Amino acid sequence: MERLEESAWGLLERELFLTVPLLHDRLIKPFEGLLRQGFSPMQFYTLVLLRRKTSMAMTELAANFHIPKQQMTRIVNRLAELELVQRTGDPGDRRRICVCLTQRGQDALEHCRSLLGEHLRSWMDTLAPAEQQELTQSAQTLRRLLSKLPASPNT
Repeated sequence: MERLEESAWGLLERELFLTVPLLHDRLIKPFEGLLRQGFSPMQFYTLVLLRRKTSMAMTELAANFHIPKQQMTRIVNRLAELELVQRTGDPGDRRRICVCLTQRGQDALEHCRSLLGEHLRSWMDTLAPAEQQELTQSAQTLRRLLSKLPASPNT
């Protein structure tokens, strides 16, 4: 695959370098603040991943987040206490324990999406309608293109 010309590459690096902190300050931090009312950001990201993947082994979960299995176990233990996930045995390998989302976990994610929606509506009201449309289209483009990239340059 062809690479951008050096000047275009430099512009991309610069824009991403400047955009990531803005995303963090304007979107991620406020959303994580909303989450702290119910559970930690890492617990939320675990629920989101389980919604996408349906069921995963503990080792897969830990590897996905690049954390030790013991740390992932603590996260899943807390989510299980809250009845947001459940552990199930793998019929093909009795030593393997899988984790999946419960209905309560799905409901909790929907509640988080609703909270984010409320935050976004008040946030977007500060922009003109044309800017709202432009930001929506940009977010769609960014998500589509980022989903084509590997999760980490190291994986």
